[in-house]
Amino acid sequence: MTLRGTDRTSGAAALRGTSSWDQRWACLLPHRDSVVQLARSRGAGADAEDVAQEALLRAASQPGLDLSRAKSYLAKIAANLVIDLHRRSITENRLRAHAGLAAGAQADDEVVEDRDLARVATRLVSGLAPELRAILLLRRDGASWSQVGAALGEPPARAEMRYRRAMQPLRRRLSTC
Repeated sequence: MTLRGTDRTSGAAALRGTSSWDQRWACLLPHRDSVVQLARSRGAGADAEDVAQEALLRAASQPGLDLSRAKSYLAKIAANLVIDLHRRSITENRLRAHAGLAAGAQADDEVVEDRDLARVATRLVSGLAPELRAILLLRRDGASWSQVGAALGEPPARAEMRYRRAMQPLRRRLSTC
């Protein structure tokens, strides 16, 4: 069975890029170890085998593959795959950091401190006047100053001023905890 666009042809035709599937693999597989080594040297680490396998599959399925340049073509594919791997890793790390899911769990004592601080903050907020507590909760939920002002029936600047004045003593108390 041959893939569409490939057929069993002579050696000269194979060099023109119309080789059969078996000829492609026979030409590509001897370069597998060098592709793995290249991927490791470029920083693929444990993913070097996967990079090599993907490079081999992409090269083998490339229509019009020039088998006389198979090794350099595999090296280029592998180098690009390692670059993609690094980019994906950087993007995932940025997303984790942004979401607060950075690698490395919080130490138990830090978790206890955070919970204690949250209890103190809850107690302080519950001691605020109902209007100030409403402002704080609206801001926590992402409301703009215009929305807060409209909810309280006052100008946005006044709502912001009241919020900042109420937060100053809370911040001072929390910073001493």
